[in-house]
Amino acid sequence: MLSTPVILTVAGSDCSGGAGIQADIKTISALKGYAASVITAVTAQNTVGVQAVYPIPPDIVRMQTESVMDDLQPAAVKIGMVHNAAIVRAIAECLQRFRPRFVVCDPVMVSTSGRQLMTEDTIHTIQEELFPLCSLITPNLSEASLLLARTVTDVEDMKQAARELADRYHCAATCPEPQCAMCCMARTDSACSNNKR
Repeated sequence: MLSTPVILTVAGSDCSGGAGIQADIKTISALKGYAASVITAVTAQNTVGVQAVYPIPPDIVRMQTESVMDDLQPAAVKIGMVHNAAIVRAIAECLQRFRPRFVVCDPVMVSTSGRQLMTEDTIHTIQEELFPLCSLITPNLSEASLLLARTVTDVEDMKQAARELADRYHCAATCPEPQCAMCCMARTDSACSNNKR
């Protein structure tokens, strides 16, 4: 077992290196962690936009996750883009089986321009099967608005959104925007406990 903490990132591949697996690996490495990865989709994208997305078959996502979990036993898992409901289910099944201590989900549901990036079925599956297994969820403003079915705009809305999401999914939830100077976080008493996994 490695003495450096192993962090598993589960996300799409961004060929331009600005997001997804590539950005996560850079961040984990900069913070002196050992980055392992599970690729959920291969994208063609650049600084202008996303040109194409090819989802990885769910069985391959599951096998990648099992390979890392069996051998490296990550201290934490960070989940980003999951393209479809079948991939969400594969990840959730692995989380239930291996029970990692910390699971962070950045639900890449809505782009910064406001474009919904996945189907309603996938969003529902994330809400029902993935979020309850997470220690922390970090939706952006658009995603928080989508999850709560109302517009989240100002700091007070953000605080309330974090509280509601934490209560709903029994995890911690951050303010939907990093610009929120208070960087508020809401959590329930059961947040970060492993009894749900």
